[in-house]
Amino acid sequence: MWTNQSGSYRVTGLPSGSYDLHFATDDDAVVASEWWDDQLVRADADPVKVTMGKTKLGVNAALSAGGAINGTVRDASTGEPVAACITATSASREFRRLWVAPSGSYRLGGIVGDDVVVRFSACGSPSVMLATKWHDDAINAAAATPIAVDNGDELTGIDAGLEPFGTYAGQAVVAGSGFPRVPAQNVCAS
Repeated sequence: MWTNQSGSYRVTGLPSGSYDLHFATDDDAVVASEWWDDQLVRADADPVKVTMGKTKLGVNAALSAGGAINGTVRDASTGEPVAACITATSASREFRRLWVAPSGSYRLGGIVGDDVVVRFSACGSPSVMLATKWHDDAINAAAATPIAVDNGDELTGIDAGLEPFGTYAGQAVVAGSGFPRVPAQNVCAS
């Protein structure tokens, strides 16, 4: 459902019941999304009760200007841009950008003023074998440096260089024969 130029909308065809309403731009690029009535997460949403054949008026939302982070994602070994998924997580919610521009640049907007940790992971082609990384080269969320993002901020330089996964290879055989009897189905690293 899209709003018109004045921001008006109408959702039709609903059977009687209670509904959680979510308001967002198509990519949260400018404003922060919210659940009715001024809630950041669905669990806190105030349900809207609808009765068949009647119109519930006054279900309005004023979306806040969010902050944004910008940067580039590249393959650390080649310098080439990477098709990456960027996720910024705060204590209350998660913000995602599922792609980057062909140049490797991205903009993740609609972040409600909060501290976020940012995760970069390769996505798109299954042949891209690059390890997930958090901002400031952290290897997990606990080690990541939170970034303070205030409403209206346009932070730049939140970059990442993703490195190839480490690998190992070998052969599993039946002892003494040199040949596998049954292909090994579980070779695990722990």
